Amino acid sequence: MYYRFNSFTGRLIGSAHIQPYFPISVKLLNKNDPPKIVFQDASVKPVTQTSTRYSSTNKSDLYAALKKKQALFQKNDGVPIHLKGGPVDKVLYGITLALCAVGTVLSLQTLFVMAYPKKA
Repeated sequence: MYYRFNSFTGRLIGSAHIQPYFPISVKLLNKNDPPKIVFQDASVKPVTQTSTRYSSTNKSDLYAALKKKQALFQKNDGVPIHLKGGPVDKVLYGITLALCAVGTVLSLQTLFVMAYPKKA
């Protein structure tokens, strides 16, 4: 049995056609006339770079800034990696700890309420 792709379901389904690649027909290649390869025509234009966003000066600036950040985070100064970003990282770390504590307390409260329901 031959299979074909059903674009509606997105799956292969069995085909009742005898031709294996229905509806594609086989066309023999004439060896005296090889296929023509078009290298360039009127619609093909060379690629030009119009944006200066990725110019060499910007790349070197980005590279220098990246190297500076890498040096900051790789410095062995005893500060944990999650606090090396400065005061903003300390605030975010504190908020994360507070949210974890609130979540833990609320989950323990829910467990207590479910374990000891009020008697009616």
